[in-house]
Amino acid sequence: MKYTSERRLSVPEAAQELRMGHMILIQGSLFEIDDVLCQAAQHSNREFIHLAAKSMDTYLSVALAGERMEALHLSFIHGDHATSPPDTALTVRIKAYTRGDLSTSLYIDECIRTIHALVDPRTQPEDIEQPGKIMIERALAGGTLKQAGYSEAAVDLMRIAGLEPGAVLCRVPQQKDTTREQDTFNEEEQPGIISVDAIARYRREHRLSFISQVQLPTHEALFQMHHYQEIDTSLPYLALVLGDMQSSQQVPLVRIHSACMTGDIFGSQRCDCQAQLHAALHTIATEERGVLLYLPQEGRGIGLSAKLQAYVLQEQGYDTIEANERLGYAADARTFESAIEILLEMGLRNVRLMTNNPQKIQALEESGITVERIALEIPSTKNNAFYLQTKHERFGHLYGPI
Repeated sequence: MKYTSERRLSVPEAAQELRMGHMILIQGSLFEIDDVLCQAAQHSNREFIHLAAKSMDTYLSVALAGERMEALHLSFIHGDHATSPPDTALTVRIKAYTRGDLSTSLYIDECIRTIHALVDPRTQPEDIEQPGKIMIERALAGGTLKQAGYSEAAVDLMRIAGLEPGAVLCRVPQQKDTTREQDTFNEEEQPGIISVDAIARYRREHRLSFISQVQLPTHEALFQMHHYQEIDTSLPYLALVLGDMQSSQQVPLVRIHSACMTGDIFGSQRCDCQAQLHAALHTIATEERGVLLYLPQEGRGIGLSAKLQAYVLQEQGYDTIEANERLGYAADARTFESAIEILLEMGLRNVRLMTNNPQKIQALEESGITVERIALEIPSTKNNAFYLQTKHERFGHLYGPI
Protein backbone atom coordinates (compact mmCIF):
# COMPACT_ATOMS: atom_id res chain seq x y z
CA MET A 1 0.00 0.00 0.00
CA LYS A 2 1.66 3.20 -1.14
CA TYR A 3 1.41 6.28 1.02
CA THR A 4 3.31 9.53 0.43
CA SER A 5 1.37 12.30 2.20
CA GLU A 6 3.27 14.94 4.16
CA ARG A 7 0.11 16.74 5.35
CA ARG A 8 0.54 16.89 9.12
CA LEU A 9 -2.60 17.37 11.17
CA SER A 10 -3.14 18.88 14.59
CA VAL A 11 -5.46 16.94 16.88
CA PRO A 12 -8.41 19.33 16.26
CA GLU A 13 -7.78 19.06 12.49
CA ALA A 14 -7.69 15.26 12.69
CA ALA A 15 -10.95 15.30 14.68
CA GLN A 16 -12.59 17.46 12.01
CA GLU A 17 -11.41 15.09 9.25
CA LEU A 18 -12.97 12.16 11.11
CA ARG A 19 -16.24 14.03 11.70
CA MET A 20 -16.41 14.59 7.93
CA GLY A 21 -16.04 10.86 7.31
CA HIS A 22 -12.49 11.08 5.98
CA MET A 23 -9.68 8.68 6.79
CA ILE A 24 -6.42 9.72 8.42
CA LEU A 25 -3.07 8.00 9.00
CA ILE A 26 -1.88 7.44 12.57
CA GLN A 27 1.85 7.03 12.98
CA GLY A 28 3.02 4.77 15.76
CA SER A 29 4.92 4.75 18.97
CA LEU A 30 7.87 2.65 20.15
CA PHE A 31 6.08 -0.69 20.25
CA GLU A 32 3.97 -0.13 17.12
CA ILE A 33 5.91 -1.18 14.01
CA ASP A 34 3.36 -0.23 11.37
CA ASP A 35 1.21 2.82 10.72
CA VAL A 36 -2.58 2.58 10.47
CA LEU A 37 -5.23 4.17 8.35
CA CYS A 38 -8.17 5.15 10.55
CA GLN A 39 -11.80 6.01 9.91
CA ALA A 40 -14.66 6.58 12.34
CA ALA A 41 -16.65 3.35 12.61
CA GLN A 42 -19.96 5.18 12.25
CA HIS A 43 -18.73 6.63 8.92
CA SER A 44 -17.20 3.40 7.61
CA ASN A 45 -17.82 3.02 3.89
CA ARG A 46 -17.08 0.81 0.89
CA GLU A 47 -14.02 2.83 -0.11
CA PHE A 48 -12.23 2.17 3.17
CA ILE A 49 -13.20 -1.51 3.41
CA HIS A 50 -12.28 -2.09 -0.24
CA LEU A 51 -8.91 -0.49 0.41
CA ALA A 52 -8.16 -3.03 3.14
CA ALA A 53 -9.71 -5.94 1.28
CA LYS A 54 -7.69 -5.48 -1.92
CA SER A 55 -4.37 -5.10 -0.10
CA MET A 56 -2.79 -8.48 0.60
CA ASP A 57 -0.38 -7.18 3.26
CA THR A 58 -2.82 -5.49 5.65
CA TYR A 59 -5.65 -6.59 7.91
CA LEU A 60 -8.81 -4.87 9.05
CA SER A 61 -9.82 -4.43 12.68
CA VAL A 62 -12.09 -2.25 14.78
CA ALA A 63 -10.79 -0.44 17.88
CA LEU A 64 -13.61 -0.28 20.39
CA ALA A 65 -14.00 1.32 23.81
CA GLY A 66 -14.19 -1.13 26.67
CA GLU A 67 -17.60 0.06 27.86
CA ARG A 68 -19.05 -0.57 24.39
CA MET A 69 -17.62 -4.09 24.32
CA GLU A 70 -19.12 -4.81 27.72
CA ALA A 71 -22.51 -3.52 26.58
CA LEU A 72 -22.40 -5.99 23.66
CA HIS A 73 -21.08 -8.86 25.85
CA LEU A 74 -18.04 -9.29 23.59
CA SER A 75 -15.40 -11.63 24.97
CA PHE A 76 -11.70 -10.94 24.52
CA ILE A 77 -8.27 -12.44 24.96
CA HIS A 78 -4.98 -10.70 25.69
CA GLY A 79 -2.88 -10.09 22.63
CA ASP A 80 0.34 -11.88 21.73
CA HIS A 81 3.14 -9.62 22.98
CA ALA A 82 5.22 -10.58 19.97
CA THR A 83 2.73 -9.01 17.59
CA SER A 84 0.64 -6.67 19.74
CA PRO A 85 1.36 -3.87 22.21
CA PRO A 86 1.41 -4.85 25.88
CA ASP A 87 -2.06 -5.50 27.31
CA THR A 88 -3.81 -5.21 23.94
CA ALA A 89 -7.09 -7.10 24.18
CA LEU A 90 -8.30 -8.84 21.03
CA THR A 91 -11.77 -10.29 20.73
CA VAL A 92 -12.82 -13.19 18.61
CA ARG A 93 -14.03 -12.30 15.15
CA ILE A 94 -17.69 -11.26 14.98
CA LYS A 95 -20.43 -10.26 12.59
CA ALA A 96 -23.77 -8.55 13.05
CA TYR A 97 -27.09 -9.80 11.80
CA THR A 98 -30.72 -8.83 11.99
CA ARG A 99 -33.48 -11.40 12.36
CA GLY A 100 -35.18 -11.89 9.01
CA ASP A 101 -32.48 -9.92 7.22
CA LEU A 102 -32.00 -11.39 3.74
CA SER A 103 -29.52 -8.76 2.54
CA THR A 104 -26.34 -9.69 0.69
CA SER A 105 -23.61 -11.59 2.46
CA LEU A 106 -20.87 -10.16 0.28
CA TYR A 107 -17.73 -9.50 2.29
CA ILE A 108 -17.67 -5.71 2.09
CA ASP A 109 -21.38 -5.27 2.76
CA GLU A 110 -21.20 -7.61 5.73
CA CYS A 111 -18.15 -5.78 7.11
CA ILE A 112 -19.82 -2.39 6.84
CA ARG A 113 -23.01 -3.64 8.46
CA THR A 114 -21.06 -5.19 11.33
CA ILE A 115 -18.89 -2.11 11.89
CA HIS A 116 -21.89 0.20 11.98
CA ALA A 117 -23.68 -2.13 14.38
CA LEU A 118 -20.74 -2.12 16.80
CA VAL A 119 -21.14 1.61 17.50
CA ASP A 120 -24.90 1.90 17.03
CA PRO A 121 -26.40 2.47 20.52
CA ARG A 122 -29.47 0.48 19.45
CA THR A 123 -27.46 -2.72 18.87
CA GLN A 124 -28.07 -5.46 21.43
CA PRO A 125 -25.81 -8.42 22.31
CA GLU A 126 -28.13 -10.81 20.46
CA ASP A 127 -27.52 -8.82 17.26
CA ILE A 128 -23.86 -9.89 17.26
CA GLU A 129 -22.81 -13.33 16.01
CA GLN A 130 -19.49 -15.08 16.61
CA PRO A 131 -17.40 -15.98 14.67
CA GLY A 132 -17.36 -13.48 11.83
CA LYS A 133 -15.02 -11.44 9.66
CA ILE A 134 -14.23 -8.44 11.89
CA MET A 135 -11.48 -8.51 14.52
CA ILE A 136 -12.05 -6.26 17.54
CA GLU A 137 -9.27 -4.58 19.49
CA ARG A 138 -10.26 -3.36 22.92
CA ALA A 139 -8.90 0.12 23.75
CA LEU A 140 -7.70 0.27 27.33
CA ALA A 141 -9.57 2.52 29.75
CA GLY A 142 -7.71 5.81 30.00
CA GLY A 143 -6.72 5.71 26.34
CA THR A 144 -3.29 7.05 25.45
CA LEU A 145 -2.90 8.29 29.02
CA LYS A 146 -2.70 4.58 29.90
CA GLN A 147 -0.98 3.14 26.83
CA ALA A 148 0.26 4.73 23.61
CA GLY A 149 -1.21 2.12 21.25
CA TYR A 150 -3.16 2.47 18.04
CA SER A 151 -6.43 1.26 19.54
CA GLU A 152 -6.18 3.78 22.38
CA ALA A 153 -5.14 6.59 20.01
CA ALA A 154 -8.00 5.87 17.61
CA VAL A 155 -10.68 5.72 20.30
CA ASP A 156 -9.24 8.86 21.93
CA LEU A 157 -9.62 10.64 18.60
CA MET A 158 -13.25 9.49 18.33
CA ARG A 159 -13.98 10.89 21.79
CA ILE A 160 -12.18 14.14 20.96
CA ALA A 161 -14.23 14.42 17.76
CA GLY A 162 -17.50 13.77 19.61
CA LEU A 163 -18.10 10.53 17.70
CA GLU A 164 -19.10 7.06 18.86
CA PRO A 165 -16.05 5.40 20.51
CA GLY A 166 -15.12 2.99 17.73
CA ALA A 167 -12.69 3.24 14.80
CA VAL A 168 -11.87 1.09 11.79
CA LEU A 169 -8.14 0.43 11.46
CA CYS A 170 -6.22 -0.77 8.40
CA ARG A 171 -2.55 -1.45 9.11
CA VAL A 172 0.05 -0.13 6.66
CA PRO A 173 3.24 -2.22 7.06
CA GLN A 174 6.48 -0.30 6.65
CA GLN A 175 8.26 -3.44 5.43
CA LYS A 176 6.51 -4.97 2.45
CA ASP A 177 7.02 -6.68 -0.89
CA THR A 178 7.56 -3.77 -3.26
CA THR A 179 6.59 -5.90 -6.23
CA ARG A 180 2.98 -5.75 -4.98
CA GLU A 181 3.05 -2.01 -4.22
CA GLN A 182 0.58 0.09 -6.10
CA ASP A 183 -0.68 3.64 -5.92
CA THR A 184 -3.58 3.71 -3.48
CA PHE A 185 -4.28 7.44 -3.35
CA ASN A 186 -3.81 10.19 -5.86
CA GLU A 187 -2.19 13.42 -4.71
CA GLU A 188 -5.48 15.11 -3.81
CA GLU A 189 -6.76 12.13 -1.81
CA GLN A 190 -3.74 11.59 0.41
CA PRO A 191 -4.98 11.43 4.04
CA GLY A 192 -3.40 13.67 6.64
CA ILE A 193 -1.01 12.31 9.24
CA ILE A 194 -1.04 12.48 13.03
CA SER A 195 1.13 10.65 15.56
CA VAL A 196 0.12 8.64 18.60
CA ASP A 197 2.41 10.88 20.66
CA ALA A 198 0.53 14.02 19.51
CA ILE A 199 -2.78 12.47 20.57
CA ALA A 200 -1.36 11.46 23.96
CA ARG A 201 0.04 14.96 24.49
CA TYR A 202 -3.35 16.50 23.68
CA ARG A 203 -5.01 14.20 26.22
CA ARG A 204 -2.54 15.28 28.90
CA GLU A 205 -3.16 18.95 28.20
CA HIS A 206 -6.94 19.04 27.63
CA ARG A 207 -10.03 17.97 29.52
CA LEU A 208 -12.36 19.16 26.75
CA SER A 209 -12.48 19.22 22.98
CA PHE A 210 -14.31 21.65 20.71
CA ILE A 211 -17.04 19.91 18.69
CA SER A 212 -19.08 22.49 16.79
CA GLN A 213 -20.44 26.03 16.63
CA VAL A 214 -23.96 27.10 15.63
CA GLN A 215 -26.09 30.22 15.73
CA LEU A 216 -28.59 30.40 18.60
CA PRO A 217 -31.30 33.01 18.11
CA THR A 218 -32.88 33.90 21.46
CA HIS A 219 -35.35 36.53 22.67
CA GLU A 220 -32.36 38.53 23.89
CA ALA A 221 -29.90 38.33 20.98
CA LEU A 222 -28.35 36.14 18.31
CA PHE A 223 -25.70 34.16 20.20
CA GLN A 224 -23.05 31.85 18.84
CA MET A 225 -23.28 28.54 20.71
CA HIS A 226 -19.97 26.69 21.01
CA HIS A 227 -20.28 23.00 21.89
CA TYR A 228 -17.43 21.41 23.84
CA GLN A 229 -17.32 17.87 25.17
CA GLU A 230 -15.46 16.41 28.10
CA ILE A 231 -13.17 13.79 26.59
CA ASP A 232 -13.42 11.20 29.38
CA THR A 233 -17.15 11.48 30.09
CA SER A 234 -18.65 12.89 26.84
CA LEU A 235 -20.52 15.43 28.98
CA PRO A 236 -21.53 18.53 26.96
CA TYR A 237 -20.29 22.01 27.85
CA LEU A 238 -21.88 24.99 26.09
CA ALA A 239 -20.60 28.51 25.62
CA LEU A 240 -23.08 31.17 24.49
CA VAL A 241 -20.94 33.88 22.94
CA LEU A 242 -22.00 37.36 21.87
CA GLY A 243 -19.65 39.84 20.22
CA ASP A 244 -15.91 39.76 19.57
CA MET A 245 -14.03 38.34 22.55
CA GLN A 246 -10.71 39.66 21.21
CA SER A 247 -11.92 43.25 20.97
CA SER A 248 -10.06 45.86 22.98
CA GLN A 249 -13.34 47.25 24.30
CA GLN A 250 -14.46 46.92 27.90
CA VAL A 251 -13.51 43.69 29.70
CA PRO A 252 -16.13 41.09 28.67
CA LEU A 253 -18.91 39.87 30.91
CA VAL A 254 -18.80 36.17 31.84
CA ARG A 255 -21.35 33.99 33.60
CA ILE A 256 -20.51 30.43 34.71
CA HIS A 257 -23.89 28.72 35.08
CA SER A 258 -24.42 25.19 36.38
CA ALA A 259 -27.25 23.33 34.66
CA CYS A 260 -30.46 23.03 36.66
CA MET A 261 -33.21 21.09 34.91
CA THR A 262 -35.83 21.80 37.56
CA GLY A 263 -35.09 25.50 37.57
CA ASP A 264 -33.83 26.39 34.08
CA ILE A 265 -36.41 24.31 32.20
CA PHE A 266 -39.42 23.95 34.52
CA GLY A 267 -39.07 27.21 36.42
CA SER A 268 -38.82 25.70 39.91
CA GLN A 269 -39.02 28.32 42.64
CA ARG A 270 -36.93 26.22 45.04
CA CYS A 271 -33.87 28.02 43.62
CA ASP A 272 -32.99 31.17 41.71
CA CYS A 273 -31.29 29.36 38.80
CA GLN A 274 -33.69 30.25 35.99
CA ALA A 275 -33.87 33.88 37.08
CA GLN A 276 -30.07 34.11 37.21
CA LEU A 277 -29.77 32.48 33.79
CA HIS A 278 -32.21 34.92 32.19
CA ALA A 279 -30.69 37.91 33.98
CA ALA A 280 -27.18 36.98 32.82
CA LEU A 281 -28.26 36.57 29.19
CA HIS A 282 -30.12 39.88 29.34
CA THR A 283 -27.10 41.69 30.77
CA ILE A 284 -24.79 40.24 28.11
CA ALA A 285 -27.26 41.16 25.36
CA THR A 286 -27.54 44.72 26.71
CA GLU A 287 -23.76 45.14 26.47
CA GLU A 288 -23.69 43.22 23.17
CA ARG A 289 -20.63 41.31 24.32
CA GLY A 290 -19.99 38.47 26.72
CA VAL A 291 -19.97 34.72 27.36
CA LEU A 292 -22.28 32.43 29.30
CA LEU A 293 -20.83 29.00 30.07
CA TYR A 294 -23.46 26.32 30.69
CA LEU A 295 -21.92 23.46 32.67
CA PRO A 296 -23.33 19.92 33.19
CA GLN A 297 -23.31 20.22 36.99
CA GLU A 298 -26.86 19.42 37.99
CA GLY A 299 -27.42 19.68 41.74
CA ARG A 300 -24.02 21.27 42.39
CA GLY A 301 -22.41 18.30 40.70
CA ILE A 302 -24.30 15.35 42.26
CA GLY A 303 -26.72 14.77 39.38
CA LEU A 304 -30.47 15.01 38.93
CA SER A 305 -31.44 11.81 40.74
CA ALA A 306 -29.41 12.67 43.83
CA LYS A 307 -30.69 16.23 43.77
CA LEU A 308 -34.29 15.05 43.80
CA GLN A 309 -33.50 12.72 46.70
CA ALA A 310 -32.03 15.73 48.49
CA TYR A 311 -35.27 17.62 47.83
CA VAL A 312 -37.14 14.87 49.69
CA LEU A 313 -34.94 15.48 52.74
CA GLN A 314 -35.34 19.25 52.40
CA GLU A 315 -39.09 18.75 52.61
CA GLN A 316 -38.41 17.04 55.94
CA GLY A 317 -36.59 20.11 57.29
CA TYR A 318 -32.97 19.62 56.24
CA ASP A 319 -31.22 22.50 54.52
CA THR A 320 -29.54 22.03 51.11
CA ILE A 321 -26.13 21.23 52.60
CA GLU A 322 -27.43 18.85 55.27
CA ALA A 323 -29.50 16.98 52.69
CA ASN A 324 -26.50 16.40 50.42
CA GLU A 325 -24.31 15.24 53.26
CA ARG A 326 -26.97 12.93 54.70
CA LEU A 327 -27.08 11.20 51.32
CA GLY A 328 -23.30 10.82 51.34
CA TYR A 329 -22.52 13.59 48.85
CA ALA A 330 -20.34 16.65 49.15
CA ALA A 331 -22.13 19.90 49.91
CA ASP A 332 -20.73 21.18 46.61
CA ALA A 333 -19.15 18.62 44.26
CA ARG A 334 -18.38 21.05 41.45
CA THR A 335 -15.00 21.93 40.02
CA PHE A 336 -14.35 24.67 37.48
CA GLU A 337 -11.27 23.41 35.59
CA SER A 338 -13.26 22.74 32.42
CA ALA A 339 -14.87 26.19 32.49
CA ILE A 340 -11.45 27.73 32.96
CA GLU A 341 -10.08 25.75 30.01
CA ILE A 342 -12.82 27.16 27.76
CA LEU A 343 -12.16 30.71 28.90
CA LEU A 344 -8.43 30.36 28.31
CA GLU A 345 -9.06 28.77 24.89
CA MET A 346 -11.06 31.88 24.05
CA GLY A 347 -8.16 34.05 25.15
CA LEU A 348 -10.07 35.48 28.13
CA ARG A 349 -7.59 36.30 30.88
CA ASN A 350 -9.44 39.31 32.23
CA VAL A 351 -13.18 39.03 32.88
CA ARG A 352 -16.08 40.65 34.67
CA LEU A 353 -17.64 37.63 36.34
CA MET A 354 -21.35 37.71 37.13
CA THR A 355 -21.52 35.68 40.34
CA ASN A 356 -22.30 35.65 44.02
CA ASN A 357 -20.08 32.62 44.60
CA PRO A 358 -16.60 33.35 46.01
CA GLN A 359 -15.43 29.84 45.06
CA LYS A 360 -15.82 30.66 41.37
CA ILE A 361 -13.83 33.87 41.81
CA GLN A 362 -11.08 32.01 43.64
CA ALA A 363 -10.89 29.23 41.03
CA LEU A 364 -10.48 31.69 38.15
CA GLU A 365 -7.95 33.84 39.97
CA GLU A 366 -5.86 30.78 40.89
CA SER A 367 -5.71 29.93 37.18
CA GLY A 368 -4.27 33.34 36.35
CA ILE A 369 -7.49 35.03 35.19
CA THR A 370 -8.08 38.54 36.50
CA VAL A 371 -11.61 38.81 37.90
CA GLU A 372 -13.86 41.77 38.60
CA ARG A 373 -17.00 40.57 40.35
CA ILE A 374 -20.39 41.73 39.07
CA ALA A 375 -23.22 40.94 41.50
CA LEU A 376 -26.05 38.81 40.16
CA GLU A 377 -28.67 39.09 42.88
CA ILE A 378 -32.24 37.98 42.31
CA PRO A 379 -35.03 38.98 44.74
CA SER A 380 -35.92 36.05 46.96
CA THR A 381 -39.35 34.44 47.06
CA LYS A 382 -41.19 32.63 49.86
CA ASN A 383 -40.11 29.32 48.24
CA ASN A 384 -36.38 29.99 47.97
CA ALA A 385 -35.61 32.42 50.83
CA PHE A 386 -34.39 29.64 53.15
CA TYR A 387 -32.26 28.15 50.34
CA LEU A 388 -30.63 31.52 49.58
CA GLN A 389 -30.09 32.21 53.27
CA THR A 390 -28.33 28.85 53.62
CA LYS A 391 -26.03 29.62 50.69
CA HIS A 392 -25.21 33.00 52.22
CA GLU A 393 -24.52 31.73 55.73
CA ARG A 394 -22.90 28.37 55.02
CA PHE A 395 -21.30 28.80 51.58
CA GLY A 396 -20.40 32.46 52.03
CA HIS A 397 -22.30 33.59 48.95
CA LEU A 398 -22.27 37.35 48.57
CA TYR A 399 -25.89 38.41 48.98
CA GLY A 400 -27.46 41.53 50.37
CA PRO A 401 -30.46 41.30 52.72
CA ILE A 402 -32.66 38.29 51.95
